[in-house]
Amino acid sequence: MNQPKPDIHLAAGQVEPALAAMDTQRHDLDVAWLDGSAQIRAGEGGFGPIDTLVRAFRPGYLAKADLVKPAAERRQADYDSLIAAGRFSVEVYRRGDDVSALGFPDSH
Repeated sequence: MNQPKPDIHLAAGQVEPALAAMDTQRHDLDVAWLDGSAQIRAGEGGFGPIDTLVRAFRPGYLAKADLVKPAAERRQADYDSLIAAGRFSVEVYRRGDDVSALGFPDSH
């Protein structure tokens, strides 16, 4: 059985570019969602006059649409939180690394 390693190491130089890529993807997601939302609203406006077909369709559609829209918006907020937590973790790791290094004087 493999034993856990007693040390923890965060490669900040690898984490930071990954977080930057996630941030870029978040921006792309925001742009796509705003565009998609506008298209959804435009499509909803095209339901036409209230007739038998619209009366039958609209309640089922709206019930499902009202569930999906807030979930997608929450997901964007979660993405932002994940990126912020990653950046905070890198900073905490660096501070801890700096403090622990104080006990080891330079040998130069």
